[in-house]
Amino acid sequence: MTRRVHLWTALCLLLCLPIGHAALAQSSPKEGGTPTTPAPSENAAEIAFWNSVKDSKNPAELRAYLQAFPSGVFAPLAKVRIEGLEKAAAAPPPAPAPSPVMPQQARAFDLSNPAQIRELQNKLYNLNYRVTRRDGVFDSSTQNAIRDWQKTVGLPTTGQMNDEQWRRLNGAKLSTVWGAIAYTARGAYGSTFNRPSREDAEQEATRECQRRAGRRAECRLMAGADASCMAMASYRTENRRRVYFGSMVALRPQLSDAISEALRQCNDEPNAERGCSARTTLCADGSHKR
Repeated sequence: MTRRVHLWTALCLLLCLPIGHAALAQSSPKEGGTPTTPAPSENAAEIAFWNSVKDSKNPAELRAYLQAFPSGVFAPLAKVRIEGLEKAAAAPPPAPAPSPVMPQQARAFDLSNPAQIRELQNKLYNLNYRVTRRDGVFDSSTQNAIRDWQKTVGLPTTGQMNDEQWRRLNGAKLSTVWGAIAYTARGAYGSTFNRPSREDAEQEATRECQRRAGRRAECRLMAGADASCMAMASYRTENRRRVYFGSMVALRPQLSDAISEALRQCNDEPNAERGCSARTTLCADGSHKR
């Protein structure tokens, strides 16, 4: 409404002038051929018209100024403004900004789904975490294995699993070279290395352990992958006609460290009396043979 008022005012200043004033604007040149200066009223009309349309976004209003003042002071500027507005109108509209993506909270891993629990247990087992059962039952050993994995990768040790953590765990690369030691407290053992999976290595070591200790013997297990090494230390002592015995196995990146750790654990036993000795050593990839 305001722009129309300004435009109407400007047109009135131009068209509604008294006839005598309009004649002054068209008076003939003075003697000598010098044209007369436009009347102040004409300048005022042009300025008023220009002020009413100079900020317009409508090219038609600027053309109205050019029609009224084709040789006006602001005619070049009006033409530039019209050209710019027409180019802007012809340009394609900018692409809409993408909607902000709200972060989704990772939903809890389904601990009530036996199939998912079994898959979780198998993954932890094949990454060499201590899992005592792989039957789809979420027990304390599974929870402890989750905590151990979370600690290894720098996550809060909640013992729970959500989808984001599961994707990370499930994407972990599995080793293809394994070794294992199966052993009893009395010192019987079985060992193997260069096996394709943890399960293969443990089964082979257990068979050898039970062959030596008896088929019903409960052989404990220690497994390692890739270049990791294991050592077993054991003791047998007598005190007041009582016999004491025990065995320990340590897993370390270096064979010398594994031997030292196994002997340390063994000698820390109250009945060992510093009588421990290394029984067997190996590295999962067979490097102890080189």
